[in-house]
Amino acid sequence: MTRGLRGVIVRRSLLDPRRHGFYSIQLLWHKLLRRLMVFPLLAVAVTSPFLWGRGWLYRLATIGQAAFYGLAGAGIALRHRPESRARYLALPAYFCLVNMAALQATLNIVRGRRIDRWEPMRAPGAADTSAAEDLTTLEPAREAVV
Repeated sequence: MTRGLRGVIVRRSLLDPRRHGFYSIQLLWHKLLRRLMVFPLLAVAVTSPFLWGRGWLYRLATIGQAAFYGLAGAGIALRHRPESRARYLALPAYFCLVNMAALQATLNIVRGRRIDRWEPMRAPGAADTSAAEDLTTLEPAREAVV
């Protein structure tokens, strides 16, 4: 996400609809607004509890957000258990993780941190194995199941 946002900043001339037509609107929507949606979501989450006494709609919004973020937290906390794959936990968790990544990407841009190449994080102590070694280790497991 950091690289995508940085690319939009570097090529910001592509956001001019007079020169690039509908492509500029698509770029604005897909690359920029979608990734910056985390800020209105944070604003709504922070202000909703303060508006509790203003009416039923604000109470409903606050309860709905609390339930949604509670399910997301449960989905993240239970990520190593089969229960976390239930849609009512997985979808809110995914939504929150994507928005947290967008927030991190925005902070990277603001701080000037560049990410030139993505490198996956390996689990501590995990040995690098080739694809052929992985297949040979799976074969006995398949035979045991059959």
